[in-house]
Amino acid sequence: MRASTLTMVLSLAAAVVCTGWPAAATLMAAPGMSQVSDNSTDDSYVAEQGSGVCQEPCDDGQCERPLDEFRRLCCPGGRACWTFTADAIALQRTTTRDQPLFVNADGADLLSSKNMEFPVATALQVGAIRHGPCGWDLELGYFQIDGWNASGNVPGPSEIVTDVNGGNFFITDGQARYTSQLHIGELNLRHEWLDGLTLLVGLRLGELDELYSATGLGARIPAPVNFDASTFNHLYGLQVGADYEFYNMGGPLKVSALCKAGVYDNVASQRSHQIDTSDPTSEQTIEATRNQAAFMGETGLVATYRVTCHLSFRATATAVWLEGVALAPEQISATDFMAGTATIDTHGSIFYYGGGLGMEVKY
Repeated sequence: MRASTLTMVLSLAAAVVCTGWPAAATLMAAPGMSQVSDNSTDDSYVAEQGSGVCQEPCDDGQCERPLDEFRRLCCPGGRACWTFTADAIALQRTTTRDQPLFVNADGADLLSSKNMEFPVATALQVGAIRHGPCGWDLELGYFQIDGWNASGNVPGPSEIVTDVNGGNFFITDGQARYTSQLHIGELNLRHEWLDGLTLLVGLRLGELDELYSATGLGARIPAPVNFDASTFNHLYGLQVGADYEFYNMGGPLKVSALCKAGVYDNVASQRSHQIDTSDPTSEQTIEATRNQAAFMGETGLVATYRVTCHLSFRATATAVWLEGVALAPEQISATDFMAGTATIDTHGSIFYYGGGLGMEVKY
């Protein structure tokens, strides 16, 4: 699934949420739950036994302004319909396994993939929670980073490592570039199981795309020599998680801990290409595809400081572990240009960590 397709799917899901969620959430509420008649002084949901009034997520009061007909349809109970979040985050990611990229005439490493260290990349993460009756909510989230870029230089003579045979291009003044993109979208059903503890289960879609390229001038004929390996990981899976508000003293500051874990079907593919421009017959392209079980785990902390009932500022810390994916430099050892065959290495592992600042709006 391309990023554009993923965005379209999530947009359609958001449209369904507003129209279909109130009825579904009402059915999942307690059997004794009923809606007060329109002739009553408020639109709260009240339990037939006891005083179990569904509370507005921000505080213990109801929405102050009257509801128009649209909001009556979209948000039963007179409570805030939505919580929106937006965070500017900065993430660092780990390197790959030790794959030689350039070697000297004796086969000693001059540049390895572990030397291709990514700088911190920034991105925007957005989310929306559609509140339903009595703690049943739907959450929609999206995140992407396009900006992980690493580069390396190998001055003087060297050999580009292109496949399992150890490389077949002798060049001078080698250059390497490694880029990575990550897109994640999710739709979760949430329920406050205990005071401060919310459990969730949902669908998560992800895409990890990478490109590694190496260039240089031929040692015998000073013409450009190019090699590149690209990978695409399309992740489809289910996740479970928990959100625990462990600090809430009744003031404006609240701190929560979050954890998620999911198993995914990874539709992974790799494409490797090489060419010595002085010899057009040297051009080769090899591809491979396979399905692989993958894992994604996430943990983090979120601190919110409420400025008004509707606006809070946020600070976040997060860590994500992704296992069972195809990383571009690691496809070198899965490719054989001499035989014209390739497999795909889907044993890659990445760890992301960082944090961000943002805001939360309730409406």
